[in-house]
Parts: sequence; structure tokens; C-alpha cells
Amino acid sequence: PSGNVEVTKRDNKKFTFNVNNPNLRILKSINVDGVNHNPNNLENDEYTFSDITSNHSLYVLSEELKYNITYNGDENTTINPIGTVRYNKFDNAVLTFSPTNPDLYYISSILDTYNNTQLYGEAITALNGTYSINNIQENRIIAVNSNKYKYLISSYYDAEVLDVSPDFILVDKRSDNQITYSIKPEFAQLVEIDSIFIDGIAQNLNELNGTININNITKEMLIEFRLKYTVETQTDTNGTISPLGINKYLQGTNFDITLTPNEGYRVNTFTINGNDNKSNLVNNVYSYLNSDFIGNKVIAVTYELIPYNVTVNVGENGTSTFSGINTIQHGNNLQLTITPNENYQIDKLMVDTIDRTSEIVNNVFSI
Repeated sequence: PSGNVEVTKRDNKKFTFNVNNPNLRILKSINVDGVNHNPNNLENDEYTFSDITSNHSLYVLSEELKYNITYNGDENTTINPIGTVRYNKFDNAVLTFSPTNPDLYYISSILDTYNNTQLYGEAITALNGTYSINNIQENRIIAVNSNKYKYLISSYYDAEVLDVSPDFILVDKRSDNQITYSIKPEFAQLVEIDSIFIDGIAQNLNELNGTININNITKEMLIEFRLKYTVETQTDTNGTISPLGINKYLQGTNFDITLTPNEGYRVNTFTINGNDNKSNLVNNVYSYLNSDFIGNKVIAVTYELIPYNVTVNVGENGTSTFSGINTIQHGNNLQLTITPNENYQIDKLMVDTIDRTSEIVNNVFSI
């Protein structure tokens, strides 16, 4: 019941509490004879006066359902509102956010305990600085964080012959960075730095002198080291190689190595740094094309006399000192002694369909 209620002395009287529109309101406090009681400590939202012997007072208060949303931003982020804000159930709210220094920082994440929401990258960009919280029905924590813009500085170079430090580094926006470089001692006489490019722009080597200073970095950058390598060519005395000796070429250069055997000779071996490359010759020319050429090379060729096969077929009525297939190197002589069987004589000697019988002297034919 509510209002003034008369009860008989020594009776008990139970009061129950019902909040109007429980979707929007909750019990706030129960005051009995001037003493507040926590509604959460009452069983079934009831209070009973027992063995009544005097007048009593009972006041019940309700309040709107409210939820806390706590807004957190790191030291590099500006947000509004900030801290903990109480909202009525079903309220809407808006959080605005931005980096404190938008030139150096960007919003890297928005974390919301509601449904474990996590936003990054393009999802944050699409919000355009405003995060909406609709139909609030629970306590939440929303955290907004910023990170520094960082850019990758990378180097493209031949690590076998060059030392570059650092060769791969992430740096803060508008920071300064220094990169050092040098040719390894064992390659100092074989390699030289032809040029250095930063994002495709050639640098003055005399000004750099082993150190590259990059200041006020505002983008990713690529440093490219272009080298000249030593190519040493070698040959024996049975032919030539062109170019001959020690030459230096810029990496990626197109050039040919031309082999010319002496008369009667052919290429025997062709190696690059000790590895067989004879099968890559085209008409005795080895070509470096575009990016094929990198690294120091020792290119060597040897020549050999051209071998020829001489096939000797002898009729059944005699013999010769050679028969079957015989290999004779260019410039050598072949002397064929022919012995007819008893009562037989040499009838005919053909060489590649040409009759050369008349060249036999005392049963010996020389070629």
C-alpha cells in the first residue's frame, strides 16, 4: 500500500515496491524511520514492519536508469568529452577526436568495450573525427590512441661488396637520419661507387664522402647505390677474347664478350667465375643484357683444335692400317697403308665420292 496506513498494534505489515516504467527507472533508496537502506539489500523489493508498537515512516525513491561511459585519450590525442560521463538509458552521445599535433601524429586506434569494437586505419578515417554512441544501454569504456607518422628508409645495394648502415629503418616524421656506407676492404681495388640516387635523384659523391644525411623526413625513401665492377678476361694463345684484360662496367650495363678462335680451333671451355657458361654462347658471343650484369667477373676461355672424323671402309679383298671411324685433329696428317690380298691389286680409292686412286704411292695414301 501507499499513503497513511493504519495497522493493529503488534501486527506485521509488508510493503512492496514497484517502479513505474522499469525499463527507464530503478529504485534509488529506501528510507525507514529516517534511515536510508540500499534497495539492493532488500529481498524481492519488499520491506516488512514487524510487531508494530509505534508510528513508522517509509519513503521510497526511484531514479532514471543511468550508465557510465568513460572516455580515454592518450597524451597525443585530444578528445571531447573526456573522463566519465553519466547518461540516461537509450540516450545518444558523440565523441570528437583528433591528434594533438596532426602534422606528426595520426589516430591509430579506437577501442570500445561495447561488443569489443576495435577500429583501425580506413575505418577511423571514414569517421572524420566523430564517433557516435547510440541507444546507450550499458557501461562502456572508449579509448582513442595516436601514433607518430613513420616512414621507411631503405637501401638497394650489393651487400657482398658494400657496407651500408642502417640499410633498413623506420623513422619518425620530420626527424633527421644519417646513413654511412663504404666498400668492403677486400673489394676496394675491384669495385667503385659510380653514383648514389635518393628517390631517383643523383647525389654529389664528393659532398657525401661516405655519409648520407637526410633531414626533415616526410615520406618513404629509397637509396640506390650503383657500382662499377671489375671484369677480367683471360684466354690462351689459340684465339682471342674481346675486350681483353681488366675493365670496369657499371652494373646493369649491356656489353658483349666476343670469342675468336684461331684458324682450325674452336672454343673448348668458357667459364665465368669458374662456372661453365659455354652453352650460353651465341655464335661465340656472350651478352650481358640490362640487369644481368652485377658483381665482379673473371671470364676465361680456352680453345682446342677442331677434330674431324675420317671413316675408312676397305673391301673384302685387302686391309689397311686404319678402318672404321678415326678422329684426326685439324692440321694433322693421315697416312693410310693399303695391303691387297694375294693375287689382288688396288682397284679404286674414293674420298668423299672423288676418285683419288692416282695419289696412291707404293700402296700408301696420305691426306
